[in-house]
Amino acid sequence: MVVLSLGGCGKQSDPARQEGSQATATSLSVNNEEPHWVSRDSNKPAKIAVVFVHGIFGTTTGTWTNDNGTTFFQLLKADPDVGSKVDIYAFGFESKMFGGDGSLDVREGANKLGTYLYNAHVLDYPAVVFVGHSMGGLVILRYLASNLDKDESLAAKVSLVTLYGTPQEGAQIAAISKLALSNPALAHMTPVDANQWLQQLTDDWTSMNRKPHVVCGYEKAFTYGVKIVPWGSANRFCTEPGIAIEGANHIDMVKPDRPGLPSVALLTNAIRRYVMPLQFDALLETPDFVRNGDDWHFVMDSSAKTARVMNLGTAKLTYWFAEKTDPALYIVPDDGPSTVAGKSSQNVRFLLLANAKEKQYAFRLKTSENDDEHVIVDVPDLDRVRQQTAALSKSIVADLNNQLASIPADQANPEILASTAYKTVEKNLPDLPPAAKWVVTADALSATSMDKIAAVALNKANAESPKVVRSISVQDLTTRVQRGTAGQQILFEVPHQKVLDPTVKFLPIQKIAPDSPAPVIFKIDEASPGASLELAERMKRIPSLAGTGFTLEGVVKSAAGDSKAADAAFKKALTIEPTLVLKEKMAKPQQ
Repeated sequence: MVVLSLGGCGKQSDPARQEGSQATATSLSVNNEEPHWVSRDSNKPAKIAVVFVHGIFGTTTGTWTNDNGTTFFQLLKADPDVGSKVDIYAFGFESKMFGGDGSLDVREGANKLGTYLYNAHVLDYPAVVFVGHSMGGLVILRYLASNLDKDESLAAKVSLVTLYGTPQEGAQIAAISKLALSNPALAHMTPVDANQWLQQLTDDWTSMNRKPHVVCGYEKAFTYGVKIVPWGSANRFCTEPGIAIEGANHIDMVKPDRPGLPSVALLTNAIRRYVMPLQFDALLETPDFVRNGDDWHFVMDSSAKTARVMNLGTAKLTYWFAEKTDPALYIVPDDGPSTVAGKSSQNVRFLLLANAKEKQYAFRLKTSENDDEHVIVDVPDLDRVRQQTAALSKSIVADLNNQLASIPADQANPEILASTAYKTVEKNLPDLPPAAKWVVTADALSATSMDKIAAVALNKANAESPKVVRSISVQDLTTRVQRGTAGQQILFEVPHQKVLDPTVKFLPIQKIAPDSPAPVIFKIDEASPGASLELAERMKRIPSLAGTGFTLEGVVKSAAGDSKAADAAFKKALTIEPTLVLKEKMAKPQQ
């Protein structure tokens, strides 16, 4: 009877390497060692977690340990390019040579692997590399085949699997061994033609949408006179030609005693090629910004303009905006850090809100790669920008008139008019995300003294993206809208969320003091005074909109120089909705 140890600690004697020789195992392998971190600084973890999984009859650490005490783990950590960038986790499962009670088969091992990866926070790492020996490779493949297509986050983390002597088409020796050993785990390692379980794994792996790189090492020497896993079986799922682990048999191939051996080079080279670029090579490029001295410049020759943030590297790049000098510059996305995948780009939208009055704005573009660029936004023709903003307001006024003319007065309310104004913005700025469209809607409505409807739009923006209030532009707009409403509730507050850059300060939404300075009001005559008066008349006949109607009428009359009519309209509006803006207007002579 031939008894084989397929994953124990000990090396074979030289005779056992010879083809045709037979021997009896001198020790029985029982693994009772729990999975554990081999190398990890919990205070400063690396970016890459390397997970080692032993084979049948192997042990959690013994499989990877040479007779002289050197471990594969130590050689990996000693690599000058890779070692400092990896933490090492050794996974183990119970496996007994004789008496299969308690031994785990491949499916059970894969289930345990998933549980322990989560429990040990291995999956918190940006990148996870799997290293499998013999049946341990099947455990890894089964776990990934069951999870990668269901979990995009996991698929993004796992770019490499390294297999040593993994019987991807089964091991002929398993068919021999199962006659001698009553261990159910061996059933998953028999040749694929008669192995339904391995056939199913093959089908599942082949049909996966996202697969990692799989690199393989195969044995050259014989183990007790037999090739445990022949070349063809060891390379079935590999994405590149396998590497011969010269001079090593099935057991020795994962017990290197020095860094120059092929088994070590296979793993370290693969990490350098397939993992490190994804984690460490991100490269910011902003082709629409122009360098001038120490600053980047971006020209705003319209009220809304797009710039590209490109990542020319392969790792993901996180970026965000900080230290804006003026909230009138609204940047989208501006609700927190955004991520650009490797070799891709995102569009950033710059908008000047209705109260913009400067010809230069500045901010800092920061990234996860410690880039910190000071950007100046130049507005060479502010009058042209304001005319474009006026055109949007004019379109909103026209569409609101049409809306009120088409429905009964008892069906009109601020919600309906806010939605109408949103559709107008959507036609003019279709590329903005919904929350940003609502912000622009609120800004245009507030600029034309329709703050009650603008408040509805702000609540809609918050419903679309609660992070929207992290933008100082939205906070400033909210302050302006609050001034033009009387008890109109804006249903959000500034969230207290951690941001990547602790120096970034988000302005709180402040309570409005009676002596606060009046905001810059958009000139209503630029937004079609005739249509605005028509809209005001329609609103005045609707109870929920009457205060807004009289306010709008007062603003139009004031812009036309009719201070008496303006004063009368403001007084009427004040009796309906006593806002801070109206109180200020009544406290000053109309001009």
